Amino acid sequence: MPRSLLPSVLVGFAATALLSQALPARAFEVTVDGETYDITAEVTSYAASPARFDLIANGGAMPWWGNSDLASRFAAAVGNSLGNNPPSDEFGPLFAFQLAQVGMDDIVDTWTQLIVPPGNSQLNYQPLLSETWRYAVATRVVTPPPSPAVPGPLPILGVSVCFGYARRIRRRQRASLRMDG
Repeated sequence: MPRSLLPSVLVGFAATALLSQALPARAFEVTVDGETYDITAEVTSYAASPARFDLIANGGAMPWWGNSDLASRFAAAVGNSLGNNPPSDEFGPLFAFQLAQVGMDDIVDTWTQLIVPPGNSQLNYQPLLSETWRYAVATRVVTPPPSPAVPGPLPILGVSVCFGYARRIRRRQRASLRMDG
């Protein structure tokens, strides 16, 4: 590699690394209670975007909001598939399910799936409303009902060709019967 390209390549790698940190994690599809969701992770706080912390029907992005058991099942299904959660890097994204108060502090009650030993255990974490963490958010995957099969033009053409040949055969039979009789 020529020396003049080396700094450009290094700057490109550094820019890509920084950009990938700023972008949300890729979507991970999960099915819970018969519904399919694309789960992503956003680095945010409750104070910065309180509208995201609500049910999808209410304009939020957390179908598990208000339901600790459902949040736990989502956390178990996703695990660390969306990457680690800084600053501890020991668990996946937080699944916030309610606002609460501990002492004098308002907190966001969350579940997360631990990814270090003991594996597959869950942690109930309670960040302050202003703390920035990687929270899981969801988008419902809508699958359209299967459309009824519509016959294409080829079978219709095939039937019409067969019908045409059958008519020709009948005409020949009638013509041969007239000649014989």
